[in-house]
Amino acid sequence: MNLELLIILTMCDPTCRLKSSISRLIATLPKPDLCREQWIEIAVVGARGFVGQGVVQQLYDRGFSVLALDQRDSGFVPEDLLQVRNADIVISTTGQPELLDERHLVPDHRLVLDSGFTNLGDRICGDIRASARAIAQNFTPVPGGIGPTEMAVLLERFVSQELSVRFTPWQIEATNPVVYLTRSQVQQQQQEWASTVYASAVEVFNHKLSTELDAFQSEENGVLVLPGQNYSLRLDRDQNIFSVEGANDRGTLAVYSLKQGATIMSRGLTAIDADTWVQFQRQISTEFRQDEEIER
Repeated sequence: MNLELLIILTMCDPTCRLKSSISRLIATLPKPDLCREQWIEIAVVGARGFVGQGVVQQLYDRGFSVLALDQRDSGFVPEDLLQVRNADIVISTTGQPELLDERHLVPDHRLVLDSGFTNLGDRICGDIRASARAIAQNFTPVPGGIGPTEMAVLLERFVSQELSVRFTPWQIEATNPVVYLTRSQVQQQQQEWASTVYASAVEVFNHKLSTELDAFQSEENGVLVLPGQNYSLRLDRDQNIFSVEGANDRGTLAVYSLKQGATIMSRGLTAIDADTWVQFQRQISTEFRQDEEIER
């Protein structure tokens, strides 16, 4: 084996190798189909970089709608990255460790492709914070995600150079196609989680209202707020609206009409949120039973 050639191929132009790897993954995506609710938007973070530019161009060539985001854009502010929440697929090519987190990813994301790879000394991480990966329906982990594909591209080039042979580049065969939830299916899932969260959040809100009134904050227009570390609960007494908001710029997760007795908006809820609120409810129920026993 020509180890010198292998080393040269490994060290030279790694971004080109990465772009080729991402391109082959993109080729497995079904082309947009307006008639079958498959018209999807793909957000590319780092769209002006060498890798990002190539990815954006290929997506355009395949007919996808592309949301191109880059911190080098004129007038860019960090809040602009929150636009990725509106996409169906997210491809991050920045190489900035943990740039995207729970504020940016939502269950609507069918796929999050993380091409970042940064050695922080105590751990390896990508552009996506590890704690946020499970929010999306599918994701490529770091390490172990796009890396094997990149190594396959490297091996292909090595064999081509070593044997002086040109052959058709390999392509990924989707033998087991990934099943994505459609937007309507995601919304149905959101409604189910919102119902679970609402039942628990209302009980927590009422319990705190009767036991810890000082924990609440009053705002204008009759709004009562119960702030928390991960969530805030808001009751608009004039409009009969109850809402659950996420901390750290996650925004409003669910809004309920007390008059209609129905969810009127839910976006960005996860199974973790639903489980967390069920735990909150159980904790409140336990405290309530303990208080009753003390009174007896």
